[in-house]
Amino acid sequence: MSVSYPWYFLMGAEADNPNVFSTGGTGLIGTFEDSAVVATGTQNGVINLAVEVHNARPATAFDGWDDVVEVSVEFPGGEARIAPWAAFHVVAVALPRSNSWDYRVRVHARGRDAGRGGGQVDGGRLEEHLIVIWPGPSAPPIVWKAMDVVGAYLRRAEVERQSAAASEIDVRGVMATYTPADWLSPPEGSTGARLSVDQAFVRSAQLDVVLTAVTVYPVGCMFHLRVDARRSDLDDPAWQRRKAVVVKGFALADRSAGNRGQGVALSLTSNCPGQPPVRSIPLGSAHPGAAGQAPTQPQLTGWWTGTAGFPDKMTVDYNAWHWPLPPAQPWQLTVEWPALHVPPTTIELDGGIVANHVDSK
Repeated sequence: MSVSYPWYFLMGAEADNPNVFSTGGTGLIGTFEDSAVVATGTQNGVINLAVEVHNARPATAFDGWDDVVEVSVEFPGGEARIAPWAAFHVVAVALPRSNSWDYRVRVHARGRDAGRGGGQVDGGRLEEHLIVIWPGPSAPPIVWKAMDVVGAYLRRAEVERQSAAASEIDVRGVMATYTPADWLSPPEGSTGARLSVDQAFVRSAQLDVVLTAVTVYPVGCMFHLRVDARRSDLDDPAWQRRKAVVVKGFALADRSAGNRGQGVALSLTSNCPGQPPVRSIPLGSAHPGAAGQAPTQPQLTGWWTGTAGFPDKMTVDYNAWHWPLPPAQPWQLTVEWPALHVPPTTIELDGGIVANHVDSK
């Protein structure tokens, strides 16, 4: 299945796309009445997905899988639909009769970490998922196995956002934990010092790209970008394409070139005195470090943080983490977004003010 964002949906025949992105603390699948959302590691690409339907609860066999989670979903009429986030391709799955239309869904995943980094798993296969569905009464989620980094990161983030009720999850196996390194995100437990900026890279009838603020930490700084896309005079197909591009941001894939977004995606480049330019990469491509060792070069890592959609407007927020903290001198930040015809556009930031801001806190 092709995924254009790191989620896909399981829905009842009449259910709408939930547009809610949370695994409910499981790190793999979250439920919303007659629908569910499954988190992938692959952000833009293809995963191998298989579906099994049983008349009764199947045996548990988890060898070879990284994460296995079981949840309850209601599928009225005995039909489940599987669709990626963009929902351009929907697969309908006929299910056995259930008196209450309640079903248990067990999702198996492996290779999510490799998919997040653009790699492959054994045998040259991409990330793989197996969905097993059978009639069964509603019950709390069961985490049978939870070993990959993608799931650990999601569980941690959802607890921090208070979007997960971990006490309602029946944990049957060991769950991996996630502790981010300084070169991947701000230090744990530190709020930083927020410096308002409000400098526009682009302002037009159809698109605004604005650096709203910089949050400064002793080891790095976080750039906060806000993108406002407006329909303007676009027809329906063009507006839908524009929204799909805007929401993907740093992770937009250039499929014709077979790479992870180079040449089409949103990108930031920092130019600091005495250092080579540092171009942003998606979070999934960030240097993970080896045996706890930091990368040898500065790193700029970008990711999506939220979307607000309206009929004729979409607002998307992005963060980009710059590690280490740039020097206390003037330096430049350049945005480029070829898919939206945004050429390299540069603003200048005063590194002294940035450095003094964190020192004063």
